[in-house]
Amino acid sequence: MRSRKANWSPRSETDKAVVEIEAPVSGTLAAIDQPVGAVVPMGGRIGGIKK
Repeated sequence: MRSRKANWSPRSETDKAVVEIEAPVSGTLAAIDQPVGAVVPMGGRIGGIKK
């Protein structure tokens, strides 16, 4: 998956809100570190982008 900054955004969902998180850099998704549905703490790594 190729991504440009702010082009692809993972979603953070809670029981009260859904927030889309913009990619901080452009690049290619190189790693997915968390499975779908995982609970990740704020600031936690969900994946890696290769420039």
